[in-house]
Amino acid sequence: MEDVFRNLSTLDYWGRGYGTETSFQATELWLNDTTGKVTTVTKKIDPINVDGWIKEETSGSGDHAQTLIVRLVWIDVDLQDKIIKQSERTAKSIINTFGLDLAYSYARSCVAGATTFPVRAYREDAQIQPFCFCYPPKIATVWAQRQPKDGKPGRKLTQAICFVQEEEKSALQKALLGNWTLDIYRNPVFPSLLLALVIGVQIDVTTLTIKNDIRRVEKRTGYHNFASRHGEVRSEGELEELLAKTSGSASKLASTSRKSQVLERLLSFMDKTLDTSITSFQEQLRDATPKHPAPEGIKEELHGYSVLKHHVSVLQERQGMQVTDIEYTLKRVQVQSDALFNIIQQNHANFNLELSQSTEQIAYFSYRDAASMKTLAVVTMFFLPGSFISALFSTNCFEWAAVDLKSSSIGVKATPQMSLYWAITIPLTVLTFSLYFLWLAFQKRERDNMVKDQKRQKAMGDLRLERSMTPKSLEEAEDRKLARRRMTILEKRGSTFDVV
Repeated sequence: MEDVFRNLSTLDYWGRGYGTETSFQATELWLNDTTGKVTTVTKKIDPINVDGWIKEETSGSGDHAQTLIVRLVWIDVDLQDKIIKQSERTAKSIINTFGLDLAYSYARSCVAGATTFPVRAYREDAQIQPFCFCYPPKIATVWAQRQPKDGKPGRKLTQAICFVQEEEKSALQKALLGNWTLDIYRNPVFPSLLLALVIGVQIDVTTLTIKNDIRRVEKRTGYHNFASRHGEVRSEGELEELLAKTSGSASKLASTSRKSQVLERLLSFMDKTLDTSITSFQEQLRDATPKHPAPEGIKEELHGYSVLKHHVSVLQERQGMQVTDIEYTLKRVQVQSDALFNIIQQNHANFNLELSQSTEQIAYFSYRDAASMKTLAVVTMFFLPGSFISALFSTNCFEWAAVDLKSSSIGVKATPQMSLYWAITIPLTVLTFSLYFLWLAFQKRERDNMVKDQKRQKAMGDLRLERSMTPKSLEEAEDRKLARRRMTILEKRGSTFDVV
């Protein structure tokens, strides 16, 4: 029956290496044989003391005699470096000693959930029932309960290895300090009860944190109908930041929903395991006869299983309410995400409206400027011919001294320097216009080359230049110049569009 687990164990989803730490922390539960009191002891185990520590299952004598009933080994996991901090040699030594090699190999291939493995022989007089639970990358636990063979009376010892982060380790150690009955401690699924408690608390804490965040967002947006929101603090910051944070809350809720489903599978696994054992105990009691009595202590053990099954049913009810609470919170997060998005779009629309009003005002003033330039051009047309003739007459190119003021003739004799004036003016004018037309031709060739390069790069698959800033025509260049002028005016006015 182990073949399917061994074949699946060839997969490895953890992808973690091993560290260099050789010592590790362990928590043990000791039962006082006289008083029935259970004591929790947490200690650090050095590599040289591992063999002696593993063999130590009883201590004291007389009224102080104690028996080990539960042993948990804590192996730290570093999510940032993605490694198991314990050295490979130490980790595998403990795994093999506890008889958890198959459970550990399968756990590395398990995405999430709990599994029961076939009963395996352990030494000559005992057998073990291995289990594993995985919720990577934060929690993974493999454990087994050692029992005497063939249901014979004897000590039972549950040994577990927990691959956890510091936060989960502290939570599990705190759960161990709970007030449980002896039958619960001795139950083979006791580690899964601790895991269910820790995961359930984590779900409640995460959901409560997101609720508090979303309440402040609801106060900020006003998209709610709760009368109790009036005295609460509203979220501060940019709307875009709040939208990103709200989207993060939605992702966190999705992860919490997955964790809740894993918890549901864990509780279902516990319920099924307990039902199987309870049915077996009831059959043994029913088939018992005076010649073949039921095993010793089976009634007490059946009672302990029934109590634990009741605990599981309570956790299942809580888990069902957690699912409802997560769905309700997720709906509120989605509503606020949509509200923030709509508010942001509305703000952008208002800004675009103000920008269009500013553009209209700029166009109006540009029209007025153009009308003024036309007026200046018309006035210049009246004065330019006369100004040119006046400037020309003021030169020494005419013999004004030889003019007879009493004569009715309007003729004026030009000096020889008049030819020099035209000899310089005409070629210089031709040179000026030639340079101007040459500059226009150069600009046109540059634009044509840029357009050709753009088309060539686009044909080669470079789509990044589809929105090139290079103008393709003089009209486009003027449009972009007007846009730059518009943005400059907006910056100077500080986004205030009042016209002075």
